Amino acid sequence: MTLRKTGLIVCAGLLAVLLPASFSLVRAWFNDPQTQETESTLSQPFTPAVPMEDVETGTHWASYRDFPTLQKLGYGFVITTVHPKDKQEWTETFDAAQSSGLKLIVGLYPEPYSLVDGKWQISPEGESFLRYAASRASLVKAIFVYNEPLWVNPLTKKNDYCGALSASELRALRTAIRGVWPDAKVYHDLGRPSEYAPGGAQPRSFPCVGDRYADTKGVTDFAGIWFYPFDASGYRKSYALGELRREITYVQTQMQALPIVLTQSFKCDHCKPQYRFPSPEELKDWNCATRALGPYAISWYPWRQSSYDDDLDKHPEAWSMSSPGACTSTPSKSE
Repeated sequence: MTLRKTGLIVCAGLLAVLLPASFSLVRAWFNDPQTQETESTLSQPFTPAVPMEDVETGTHWASYRDFPTLQKLGYGFVITTVHPKDKQEWTETFDAAQSSGLKLIVGLYPEPYSLVDGKWQISPEGESFLRYAASRASLVKAIFVYNEPLWVNPLTKKNDYCGALSASELRALRTAIRGVWPDAKVYHDLGRPSEYAPGGAQPRSFPCVGDRYADTKGVTDFAGIWFYPFDASGYRKSYALGELRREITYVQTQMQALPIVLTQSFKCDHCKPQYRFPSPEELKDWNCATRALGPYAISWYPWRQSSYDDDLDKHPEAWSMSSPGACTSTPSKSE
């Protein structure tokens, strides 16, 4: 059974049941204007690195049974996890990707990594999975490692305002993974990593962050970033685009990694702020607006997720609006 990320911060006991710790309240904190920098990010110079038509399309948490639908929509990849002990699920997921012409950003949940006396260890199941992924390398875009490891310590499942795993620890983990599969590329869902850099909002609010993220090169090959614009107040397009411009630039220049923008396709009534599901027209506009920023890819977040009140899977009338083809004839206006 493919596992799913949770949608809000919950207690450690519930975290053991709900999957991978992607917390809507954490993301809401990052979306709250009161936690943002006061200067407008829209005034900063920005040049898209990737032409709009070359931005790839993916989604989080689709089942392998959804892969044929995604292929018909023009999607190119899926971000997902499989269980460490369910090798049948591994095979079904990889086989479905192959038959549908999709690539995978795929990892294990529960995660197979542990940090012991400053040294990363990978469980036998983890090593077996990495070897399996290497044997089918043509299907693998990257190994999904952790979700929000700057904010949530994946080893303790606790939030850490001082920064959970440091850049040096994440860099060492990437090295350990490559010790099993030398050609492996790594993916983390990071949120807004520039907030943790020296001078960013996090160290300004919490000096204990220090220089843990002064050098983020080599931390990851792909970085999931986001800002969700559809909340109870409306469609915060301009502000969201400004925040994403900054993160794309940071990931490309400071992390020397490829940014993947998580594009909102969920409703969350219990989140703070509350998030609403966009109309088909809004979804198309956000689709085209984020592509125009020139990230490496966008990933609709999520295709299906039980912890949210609504998701893209339930809206076939909007599926075509999420596709790359939706933006070829009438691109979104720049803001």
